[in-house]
Amino acid sequence: TDLLPYAAYAIAKSYQGMEDYNSAIIKLKDFISAWPDHFLCGQVYSSLAYIYQKKGDLALAIETNEKITVLFPDTGWAEEAKLKLSSLSTEKGK
Repeated sequence: TDLLPYAAYAIAKSYQGMEDYNSAIIKLKDFISAWPDHFLCGQVYSSLAYIYQKKGDLALAIETNEKITVLFPDTGWAEEAKLKLSSLSTEKGK
């Protein structure tokens, strides 16, 4: 059972790789529901933000990146999210 989170994340990333973004979103959200305190959660949120941006849903991409900065402060994920937020704000303003 210790491997279940890794398998679930791998499945979500597989859907992302196939550009089946809707399935990837479902699997990523399932991961967050099942393992909200798992150390991979920051990466899961980062993947969600990436997919929302790829789908052109900048509002959700921004919201998810903001959530990363709050839930995972002082992490590499938060630093990456802050960088993405500045570029997304610029992109949204166009």
